[in-house]
Amino acid sequence: MIIGPVMSIKRFLLERIVSRLRMKGALHFLYAMEKVGHSSEVAFPMEMLPSGVKMHLRGFMNFHSIQINLDWIWPYWIVRQFDPKSRSFIPRAMNLTHVNQTHRNWTAVGAIGGKREPIVDPRGLVTPWFDGWSLDFWLYRNGRLIAPSRLGHVKQSLREALPIVITTFTEEGLRVRFEAWGDLIHGEEVLIEKIRIQNILNERADVKAYWSIRPYNPEGLSLIRRLQYHDEGLWEVNHAMAQVLQQKPDRVTCSDQRVGDVSIVLPDIELCRSLECEAGMATALSEYSFSLNPGEIKEYSTICTTKPVRYS
Repeated sequence: MIIGPVMSIKRFLLERIVSRLRMKGALHFLYAMEKVGHSSEVAFPMEMLPSGVKMHLRGFMNFHSIQINLDWIWPYWIVRQFDPKSRSFIPRAMNLTHVNQTHRNWTAVGAIGGKREPIVDPRGLVTPWFDGWSLDFWLYRNGRLIAPSRLGHVKQSLREALPIVITTFTEEGLRVRFEAWGDLIHGEEVLIEKIRIQNILNERADVKAYWSIRPYNPEGLSLIRRLQYHDEGLWEVNHAMAQVLQQKPDRVTCSDQRVGDVSIVLPDIELCRSLECEAGMATALSEYSFSLNPGEIKEYSTICTTKPVRYS
């Protein structure tokens, strides 16, 4: 192929790439987009292609991974979009990609004057790193795993109009409250989450509480290929410091895509402190077991980094 005076180097490279991928039919649409609408000196912005390609690759990964793993605990938007009884349901038969089209109303938090903006989804799922992994909180009570993303009634608000997101729900006689906010520790921006659990029954309640590191965020999958737990209560994600537990857990475990989500076997746990997952769908769990007398309250807190920091 010879580059003529009309054909730009950009178009030449694009044709070569599309030809290599055997997608020549796609070129007609790309060229047509340059001519759609009124004449303009500005053609279709090819700069949009990388972000668009990433979005659809993630959407295709979502499509490939979610449908065969519906027994996993997924974020709120996936639960709703995949539920035929939900108003957010989107038929999937003709969709080759799955992206969040219905619940893009997450909330950004961060330290005052900081540059990092972790996000909190409508069910309290926090994503500390930009476009990274997420941290979820679950309870186990009366033989039932309670995951906020699967609940019908969850309330969310801000504390006195401050960037502190409060998520609350009541299930199985327990009143649960999450608080998530950004702060500075030794000059480093961090995300802090505090959990408060109260027994509102007139009888003793046996409870298990879990923090779980998840390979997704409100946009879709975010690959976790390696997990490792350290005795000081620190979890590494992909060789970087991720979560520091402020109370020592009773047990920890992690799992890869081949074995399945850590949620599947609960409340049974086999100790696992580190693993690697080529599929990028590793999950981790920190467990706390306790009993609450009527009216008694239990609190736990954790600190997450807001960017990948190598552990040393």
